[in-house]
Amino acid sequence: MLLTAGLMGLVFPLIRGRELGWPAWSVWMLLAAIALLAAFIWLQRRTREPLMRMELFGIRDFRIALCATLCYFMVQDSYFLIHAVLLQTGLGWSATATGLYFVAQGAGYVLASVIAMRLLLRSGKFVLLAGVALMIVSLGAHLLLFAGGRPDKTMLLTVLFAYGMGCGTVLPSLLTIAMKSIPQELAGAASGMYSTIQQTAVALGVSICGGVFFRLLQSGHTYTQAYQPAMGLNILLLGLTGIFLSLLPPHTPGPVRS
Repeated sequence: MLLTAGLMGLVFPLIRGRELGWPAWSVWMLLAAIALLAAFIWLQRRTREPLMRMELFGIRDFRIALCATLCYFMVQDSYFLIHAVLLQTGLGWSATATGLYFVAQGAGYVLASVIAMRLLLRSGKFVLLAGVALMIVSLGAHLLLFAGGRPDKTMLLTVLFAYGMGCGTVLPSLLTIAMKSIPQELAGAASGMYSTIQQTAVALGVSICGGVFFRLLQSGHTYTQAYQPAMGLNILLLGLTGIFLSLLPPHTPGPVRS
């Protein structure tokens, strides 16, 4: 109950606060969320049967991987939200046309995920770093394409395919990297913690990155003008993902504690 209330208190005001002009209750809700999450951690450290195994945070590689997961998944769904709004509402494309363009991204994702899983055991974190780099480069290409308004459709398909390749390289392998140092008896607890961070990051990304996009629209910017800072924030988060991944050892034979 503490964890659920704390996460709701964190995410809900971030989503609704901007739309309502940041009323007092949204600020108090954020402060209450911090207190609830602190109380949850305090309780977990003192109970015999914790919901969250706090000793997992003592495993350095897992701790770093969770930070990478948080940054990466803040990008994952906010990217789709912003682009769906930009293409359909900003540029007037139909939902069908928008969906068909994203098929190219899906094709890149499937192809890269098959290749990445085969390379992961041999190259470890460097596979993920290559995927993050490809995503950053392709987002830079996104910015150039949309800077002039309507992008060249052939180029857009190419850039979407490249971004999908980056996603397919990172996303399926991120859990494998995160769980690599976990003792077998803690695997279930670690998996649950990873999923919680992942879903929380998705909500935070939509509310924060999406919030930047819609706030700029609300203040009178065009869709393409609002798009630039929102994607810049996504590039920054991917950069942080790469930094965290670079701190991991190439191959981790067992638990590494700080």
